[in-house]
Amino acid sequence: MSVDCLKLGRIGELLAAAVLEQGGYSATIVGGNKYDILATTDDDVFRVQVKSTRRPTSEHGRKKSSYVFRTGHGRSSKNAYKKNTIDMYALVALDIRRVLFLPSQDIQVVTKRIEPEIFTGENAELHSLVEAVKRLEK
Repeated sequence: MSVDCLKLGRIGELLAAAVLEQGGYSATIVGGNKYDILATTDDDVFRVQVKSTRRPTSEHGRKKSSYVFRTGHGRSSKNAYKKNTIDMYALVALDIRRVLFLPSQDIQVVTKRIEPEIFTGENAELHSLVEAVKRLEK
């Protein structure tokens, strides 16, 4: 992994932590775990895995461009996270500095595509956080 990739990952973690803090959580960036951020309140503890991408891309055979996130782990071949390893993903679009949160149970693939409009909706960041927490509490 290049230094550039590490730096981009760190920027994504900082952006995600800022949104979590804005949403009322204490966000601690951790290293060496299966997750990147530990988000806590007096009542909740969530393990957050951050995935960042630079910009939307147009892939061969697809009409619209989308943000593409590799939601698995591993250096060469990506593997899905085991159940109960993480609670939610923070998907970071670095070019527009926006974050969306999804509960891990909603991502069953190692590649997740999201259309740019989803990131730019009114209050999309905090709304996605609230909705992810609701889904986790069920």
